[in-house]
Amino acid sequence: MRGMDENEIEHLNRLSRVRALLDVTPDTHITLVGDVMLDKFVTGEADTLATTAPAPALRVVKTNQSPGASAHIAQSLNGFGTKTRFHSAVGDDNAGHLILQILEESGIDTKHILKLNNQSTLVKTRYFASRRGLLDRRQLLLQTDSGGKQPLSDTTYESIVNSSIDDLQGSGALIISDYDNGVISDTVASKLINTANKSGIHTIIDPKLSGLNKAKGADIALFELRGIELIMRRQLLPSLEDTRNHLFNTYGWKAMLVIGGVQGTELYLDNGGHEHHPCRVVEPRQQLGLHDAAATAMAHALVCGATLSDAACLAHAACEVILGAEASREFLSKEVLSNWLDEVMWQFQISNR
Repeated sequence: MRGMDENEIEHLNRLSRVRALLDVTPDTHITLVGDVMLDKFVTGEADTLATTAPAPALRVVKTNQSPGASAHIAQSLNGFGTKTRFHSAVGDDNAGHLILQILEESGIDTKHILKLNNQSTLVKTRYFASRRGLLDRRQLLLQTDSGGKQPLSDTTYESIVNSSIDDLQGSGALIISDYDNGVISDTVASKLINTANKSGIHTIIDPKLSGLNKAKGADIALFELRGIELIMRRQLLPSLEDTRNHLFNTYGWKAMLVIGGVQGTELYLDNGGHEHHPCRVVEPRQQLGLHDAAATAMAHALVCGATLSDAACLAHAACEVILGAEASREFLSKEVLSNWLDEVMWQFQISNR
C-alpha cells in the first residue's frame, strides 16, 4: 500500500470538515426571499403515437405535485435543522393553498408568504415518459406553465421588503431566489442586498440572466455553465475568463459558483482564485433543482462558520446528490447528502491506500 500524499490527506481532511457541517445546528437563521410555484410531475408510458399527429401518446401511471422554486430551498434548510424565515407570495387559488398546506405540514412557517387575491400561482407541469417496464429510463416529453408571471403591486413589494429587512436582524445569510415570477423586483433585491451588506450578512443570489442587475452587490452569484457561455456570446466577449471578469467588474460580486452538472462545479473569486470540483456521480439521472441544492448547502455552510471554499465543496456535493436522484421532484435531503459524503470519503480512502 502506497499511502496518501500530503495533497490527498488535505483533501480527505476537507471532506471530513464539510461532512461535519451537516451535524451542526447554526445559532443564526437564514432569510430566504424568492418565487414559489407548484411543481407537477406526470409520469407514464409512451409506447404508441397519437392517431391524429406524430406525437407520443402518454399513458399516465402516476402524478405528483410539490412546492417548487425557492420552496425547495426552504424545505431543504428545514430538513437540515437550519432556522429559516421564508418570504414569498402565492395566488389565493387552489395551487397557492396547496403550496401553503404542504409547507405547513413539513413544519415550515408560512406567515410571511402572502396570499394575493389578484394574482394566480404559477403551476409548472412536466410530462415524463418511458417504454413499458423501464420507468427508470424516462425522458421529459413536455413542460407546460400556467398562471403566475405577473409583477406584484407596489404595496405588496413594500410588504415583502419590510418584513424581509426585519428578519435580517440576527440573520446569518440572505438567499435571494429569482425565478422571474414577480416576487423579486430590482428594488426589492437592491434594498435587501444593501441592508445585508451593511450588517455583514452573507448574500447569495440565484439570478435570471435577464435580471442580472438584481444581483448587483451580492457576495455570491450562482450560475449554470451554459449561462456564462450565453453571456459571453451576447456580450461578444472573447473567452469565458473575460466573461467572468466582466461580471465581477460590473456587479461587484466576491464569488461566482458555476454549476456544470456532469462537468463539475467551479468556484471563482474576485481576487482571481479558482477551484474545480469534478463530478463523482457514475450514472447521472437528472438535473432539475441543482441551483436550489447549491444555494441551500452554501448558505448552511456559511452560517455554520465554514470558509467560502468549504461552502463551495458542500454545494458541489449537494449538486451531485441531485444529479444522482431518481426523481426530479426531490429536494435536498440532509440524510442523503450525509450518506453521499460518507461514501465519497470511503471510496477516496480505498482508492488511495
